[in-house]
Amino acid sequence: MKIHRFIIASLFTLFTGSLLNAQDPTYADEVPVTFDDRAADSYFFRDFGPDPSLTGDPPNTTVVVDPDDANNMVARTNRPANAQTWSGVAFMEGPGSLPGLNNGSELKMSARVRAPAAGIPVLLKAESSTGGGDPPTFFMQKMAYTTKADEWEILTFDFSDLSGQDDGRNFNPDFDPFLDRLVLFFNFGAANAPPQTYYFDDVKFGAPEALNLPFDFESDTLEYSFTNFEGGNATLIDNPQMNEANPSGKVGQMVKDGGQPWAGTTVATDGPINFGINTRISMDVYSPRAGITVKFKLDPSAGEAEVDVVNTLANEWETLIFDFEGKLTKEFTNFSLFFGFGEVGDGSADHTYLFDNIRSAPAPVAPIELPLDFEDDSLIYNFTNFDGGVAERLANPDMSGINTSGQVAKMVKDGGQVWGGAWIRIPGGLNFSESSVFKMKVWSPRVGVPVLLKLEAEDPTVFAEQTANTTVANQWEELTYDFTGMTQEGLTKLVFIFENGVLGEGGTNWTFYFDDV
Repeated sequence: MKIHRFIIASLFTLFTGSLLNAQDPTYADEVPVTFDDRAADSYFFRDFGPDPSLTGDPPNTTVVVDPDDANNMVARTNRPANAQTWSGVAFMEGPGSLPGLNNGSELKMSARVRAPAAGIPVLLKAESSTGGGDPPTFFMQKMAYTTKADEWEILTFDFSDLSGQDDGRNFNPDFDPFLDRLVLFFNFGAANAPPQTYYFDDVKFGAPEALNLPFDFESDTLEYSFTNFEGGNATLIDNPQMNEANPSGKVGQMVKDGGQPWAGTTVATDGPINFGINTRISMDVYSPRAGITVKFKLDPSAGEAEVDVVNTLANEWETLIFDFEGKLTKEFTNFSLFFGFGEVGDGSADHTYLFDNIRSAPAPVAPIELPLDFEDDSLIYNFTNFDGGVAERLANPDMSGINTSGQVAKMVKDGGQVWGGAWIRIPGGLNFSESSVFKMKVWSPRVGVPVLLKLEAEDPTVFAEQTANTTVANQWEELTYDFTGMTQEGLTKLVFIFENGVLGEGGTNWTFYFDDV
């Protein structure tokens, strides 16, 4: 997926100019970022998707007075009507400014955000300004969702939990360049959205502590509250089953001992339960038996907001998913848990359960598989761009000839390295049982462009590649790649490189489209 592009020449001019003139705007260079420690016009922002500096338009992002507090300065960013899905702003860059992310000691960040609506996706990305190409290959990113309209709220970005389709990590602190830049994307992924104005402030390490999702029971300052009933007895204990599946130090324990078959506990939350835009809750459970019913009930509720899930593992940690789709009809301020629902417990090990990591869970995403035609809006076509190649999914700009489909992939090759390109993962792996010949529709502005298709394993030293040349310009044609005798197990990536061996220059002459792989 395309994230953004920094133009090297502009940055060089910016940084060398700053050395000559100390008054020139510069990035905030350390966390926390508050916009209060110097003159408003001295902060530098890099807007992209689009970059207004290329068209002579005013910058999208500036420092202004807080609309709710005349004594506070904040950043305001305008997302224009012509914004790309990856429109955003880089606002902080400084060597050594993100030590917690680089050494793993602090993997949570928070930001105060004021958005025009609830449910807006906000992506915070930490990346390397010096390594890995353009857009940077080395990064960590995490999505959060607004819950209020035209009100300030604190969003938390937990980089220690990078599960789910909207999260990402491509960073190894033992080998990669340091992460030193922060970037924010408001309404990430939205296409053709109306113009919107956002505010942000107080970007810092750590997260505000509140009794709300997620519950990991690890805080030393929060007081986790259990209200037990009808023979259920929940307490907070040291994790007696600490392993790779759940390395947490603290977990909840439920012992059912007599009472009623609906014995359980109610867990208090601070304010309404924060689902974000999701309707599902996940919870890690350790049960002495498989086949028990675990009920998750939102309170207050008269039965309309509860979900039962039957576990499948005994004496192992298992993640259970409770889907409340269609049941979130009002605000819920607490939740209740029932283990072995329908059974009267006897207080023994057979009726002792562990639970942990209660959090909002995104809906499952179907895996991408061949044929790859980019037509399914429910899939996430997540390109990993490298060394000057930038690929993204977009509407077909030339619905003619052999390709009248609505969606295609676009590749722009601009600087970086001569091998700049992009790859996309096929999670189930490439299946050659029917054929080892690939076909791909390509649109090129020039005749004779070599188009390389590479099949690669997670270990990049294991691969097969073939090249086919375009024979027409400014129209669709189908290229063929014969991998007979070259296929092997474990190939999971499709790598696309246009005109391998030549450095791209961007613009229309280095813009290509491909489809129907």
